Amino acid sequence: IILDRIFDPFTPLLTQWTYQAMIHEFLGLNGGKVIIDDKPIVLSNDPLFIENMYFLFSDITDTILQASNELMKKVGVNTQNNSVKSLDELKEIIESFPQLQKDSAVIKKHLTIMSVVNKIINERKLFDISKLEQDIVCDGSKYDIYQTVLQIIDGEYDEIDKLRVALLYALKYE
Repeated sequence: IILDRIFDPFTPLLTQWTYQAMIHEFLGLNGGKVIIDDKPIVLSNDPLFIENMYFLFSDITDTILQASNELMKKVGVNTQNNSVKSLDELKEIIESFPQLQKDSAVIKKHLTIMSVVNKIINERKLFDISKLEQDIVCDGSKYDIYQTVLQIIDGEYDEIDKLRVALLYALKYE
């Protein structure tokens, strides 16, 4: 099916929140591999990635935490009493169990990717950008949206995000 974007010029400009889209946009997914710290991470044959590639970033976070909790149960760590507070803390715990290296390698790989993606999301303030994108597309108050667009353009945001917001506003309100 070939669709003409004249019917929907907005979607390509919106921040995509699926796991695969975020990896591709922020880290570059090429040939089923992503490079982090000059080390290739292969995702093309990774069952966890294949099962969850179209899930939202928040959902994949829950999936990884669940897989991590199951792994810790295998090695006898009670996650109820020793609650994990961050992805980095979870990564350190996983690294401390070499006897489950194969299982922990898959989880560690995704924790590394998610940590990098999460850092980019926070640095680029993508939650603010995404909220504004949704307000533009879903008919928020034109005046309020205009003021927010100006704040984004004048603020310390990534240039590409400023451009996307400006394009969305221009498309919506001509």
